[in-house]
Amino acid sequence: MEKIYESHCGSLLFDIKVPCFHIIWQEVLNLPTVVSFCEAIVEQLQKHRVFLPTLAHFFADTRQLSTIPADISTYWREVWNPQMYQAGGRYLAILPAEAFFAQLILQDYAWDLGKNRLYEGEIDVRFFQSEEAAKVWLMQMRATPE
Repeated sequence: MEKIYESHCGSLLFDIKVPCFHIIWQEVLNLPTVVSFCEAIVEQLQKHRVFLPTLAHFFADTRQLSTIPADISTYWREVWNPQMYQAGGRYLAILPAEAFFAQLILQDYAWDLGKNRLYEGEIDVRFFQSEEAAKVWLMQMRATPE
């Protein structure tokens, strides 16, 4: 995997084997840091889709998160996910946080994306207990038409 961006709140790698973006979330610090990281992810998706037009896949390792502040969760739902969808993001595989409260917030976030359709379009979000299983699913989704 190639590391393409690093921030105080995480790292963005590109896994050519799947292919997918591999996001490693570290402890979330504050909203401005998260916004900057998320904007970089959208920018990288736009750049990579020039060469891989079918690239729509993300793996998020959230195991290091102990909590997710409400303003960040709201930002993800209301701002970042619509941007991701508009840029071509369609599939998100999550390796869940180990901390209980972070797990609850992530499950609520995923439910909102899948059920409430907060914006035009949908990102398919699934939780997995291993990176391997998540990436197998992402590879299967490559064969699925949008």
